[in-house]
Amino acid sequence: MEIQAMCRDYSLRIAAERNITKPVYIIHINRISDHWVKRYMAAKAKKLKEALANGYMPPICRTKERWNDRKCSDYCAVADNCPYGKMVKQSVKKAA
Repeated sequence: MEIQAMCRDYSLRIAAERNITKPVYIIHINRISDHWVKRYMAAKAKKLKEALANGYMPPICRTKERWNDRKCSDYCAVADNCPYGKMVKQSVKKAA
């Protein structure tokens, strides 16, 4: 599996400083088998169901799952209900 990444500002100085020198890059991505995706999602669903049944918050997502907080600030559908997600969103607002 591959991603075709198009760099619209590849000719700018800042791009060169970040080692972006071409307009298009092909990035190879290793495919994750359906078996492992199903195991991962089943484990996450189990933790969520246990938390809901017992009235507590499920554990905070791992750093890798949060994409270094980018997911919490811009993409997570439940960040407003998560203490960590709320904290990340507030820190983004303060920085802006």
